[in-house]
Amino acid sequence: MRLLRTRGETDWLLQEVDPVLRILGWENVRVVMAQTFFERLLGLLAPVYRAGMRADGVAIVFPCCSSVHTWFMKRDLDIVFLDRKGAMLRVYWGVKPGRLIFCSGASLAIERVSTKEFPGQE
Repeated sequence: MRLLRTRGETDWLLQEVDPVLRILGWENVRVVMAQTFFERLLGLLAPVYRAGMRADGVAIVFPCCSSVHTWFMKRDLDIVFLDRKGAMLRVYWGVKPGRLIFCSGASLAIERVSTKEFPGQE
């Protein structure tokens, strides 16, 4: 897992992700990038196992990704899909475990453990 806020070679990705995180109110999460098959398969479970991070304080970025599964998760997830230009295509709030989410045209996905606090909702 790469911690994006400390890696110079991923600055271009941060430029795409940071504005989206701010819009969604996710500024206070640690951003990591799933690179290996294992990390991509486990998603938010990977930083928990690899680096001992708490899953609820992490947003994980999946480059070259247009679908996300929530198999084996015990908590709901918030998932956002971006296109190649960094524009948000779709946001899914509170996705239940055991689901498969797909977004046509997406080139990047970001997921985090759902906090049940959605922008614009009371």
